Amino acid sequence: MSENQHTLNPVRRRRRRLTDDGEDRLSSLPDAILTEILSCLPINSAATTSVLSRRWRHLWTGVTRFEIYNIKSRYPPDFLSIVSNILMHLTSPKIDVFKIQVRSIITLVIELDELESFFHEICRRNVQQLICNGEEYCDKYFPVPTCLLSCQSLVTLELFGSLEYDWEKNKNRDVQLKLPNLKKLTFCYLRQVPPWLDSLSESSPLLEELTLMFALFGYRQLPNTMPLLNLSFPNLKSLNLMVEACYEEPGVDVISIDAPKLTHLQINHIFGYHLGPLPYKFCHNPTALVKACINFYYRDKDEVEDENEDEVEDEDEDEEIHWFFEFFRGMSSIYNLELKLQQYCNVFTDLSVNVNLLMFSNLVHLTTTLDRVDLNGCKDLLVSLQCFPNLKHLHVKLEEMDYGSKMKHRNWHAPDIVPSCLMSKLKTIDIKGLQLSGSIGGLKLLGYILGNAKVLEKLYLEDVWFHERTKQETLWTECEFCRSLYKLPRSSSTCEVVFSGRFITSSSNTFKNGRLTFQ
Repeated sequence: MSENQHTLNPVRRRRRRLTDDGEDRLSSLPDAILTEILSCLPINSAATTSVLSRRWRHLWTGVTRFEIYNIKSRYPPDFLSIVSNILMHLTSPKIDVFKIQVRSIITLVIELDELESFFHEICRRNVQQLICNGEEYCDKYFPVPTCLLSCQSLVTLELFGSLEYDWEKNKNRDVQLKLPNLKKLTFCYLRQVPPWLDSLSESSPLLEELTLMFALFGYRQLPNTMPLLNLSFPNLKSLNLMVEACYEEPGVDVISIDAPKLTHLQINHIFGYHLGPLPYKFCHNPTALVKACINFYYRDKDEVEDENEDEVEDEDEDEEIHWFFEFFRGMSSIYNLELKLQQYCNVFTDLSVNVNLLMFSNLVHLTTTLDRVDLNGCKDLLVSLQCFPNLKHLHVKLEEMDYGSKMKHRNWHAPDIVPSCLMSKLKTIDIKGLQLSGSIGGLKLLGYILGNAKVLEKLYLEDVWFHERTKQETLWTECEFCRSLYKLPRSSSTCEVVFSGRFITSSSNTFKNGRLTFQ
């Protein structure tokens, strides 16, 4: 590089920043554009620009976005006062986005009147998106401000943390829901179901996304509450429910879903100590439903099993099956289904003996997680495939599988019937977490699949475990299992079988002349 180039480079760099009159190009922009740029920054970063020059001193006060994040591990006790002070300095009559993220939402817990006053000022600025995110959950609860329920400018309202609606303190308040422009609502985690939730559909006809995480502990004992929760929204497309229920006596609070345009549904339900019918029902089947993720599990599986063993035997099984089929029949048009089930609520057990009562003709992808099942639980799943005639992709994850005894595996028999999807539709099958005591039962299971799957392209076996005493025994068992597996007859000549165990990963495509090639 020449001496002239060394001389000119600083000038060139300076010209990039300065205009002919010496003013930097950023400052030469109009105030409206600079304010828009500052609105993209967190509010504390935007405020620091006030020290740049006299012109920049008050530019930040015109921002239309108020975002502040948890930079330090702890905020001072008067954190809300500090935020309120910053808010009062803003001159813009409109705040498009108000977003605050704190380590714990309890940081904002003060007297209810002060809290109402703070959020009332935000609502007065015609806020469109309000997001308050407390990352940690705790025993103390953050009261939901009633003024947020009548903010007509809101399009998005999201509150995360330990939330509650204080019925006693608000019983004298005239709480009227007026959220005509609301399209997205998230409450996680509500201590209880608020009494105004049923009227939400009338006040928010444009709602498209709804996420609720709440508890039903002692729900019937709450004043002025109804045992029936109605979620009726004509334009709802995405519904995410996370419900924890526990009662001293068996019973069900029905959660009714009426959303004809629903495309995505996710339900995580923790049952209490008493087994019973599914608490969900569809008023009208959501024919537009594309994907559903359903997770049913019990709060304490061992306690449920021990304490309610006699009670389960006395329950009205016909009623339970009726509730179960009514709920899943509402999703019969679905394309993609994910099910996570425990041993005590394995829907495939009921489906295997009632295959003619349900039919999912449009289902192409099925992903299921089975907890504490044995080979018979896998058998129920195979039989249940009759309900999915057009299934192409099956993913099965087995958690804490009951591998049973070697004698039990020897006595295991494959189903007597072959589902039509297994013969003509299934292209990929992924089984993860298979735990075996010996190889006989596993080979019977896989032999049934490979011997009947005529169009299968790939069979994945991931995290296969054999319960042997030593590493050498496990390694030997895996080798022998792979040799036997790759020799099983296959209806599909193009099917590849991939095995992944504790020590061996191999493929049938590399298995030649009885020799294993490890990956």
